[in-house]
Amino acid sequence: MEPNNISFQEAWPVLEPIFTGIWSFISEMITNKLTGIWNIIKFILNSITVLVKIFGLLISGDWSDIWERIKTIVSIAGDAVRVLLSGAFGLIVIIFRETL
Repeated sequence: MEPNNISFQEAWPVLEPIFTGIWSFISEMITNKLTGIWNIIKFILNSITVLVKIFGLLISGDWSDIWERIKTIVSIAGDAVRVLLSGAFGLIVIIFRETL
């Protein structure tokens, strides 16, 4: 029995949709992960900035501004949770879209 030699040009029409689908899945997954990581970094940096400001306000005794900063931290944390959940949901959508 003689081996079936298929050239790359002949196989490409079959392989192209497979590679395109895999690349689409991987690139969207990486983009979502990097966006999530960046948002976590921004959350941490914003939280540190607000905590430093709160510490300074504690020393000066500006209680109303301290309360505003605490509300800012809670708002930032809520945004971070929303971003993480939307990223997770986006990943689930990508997985289901690529498998169907």
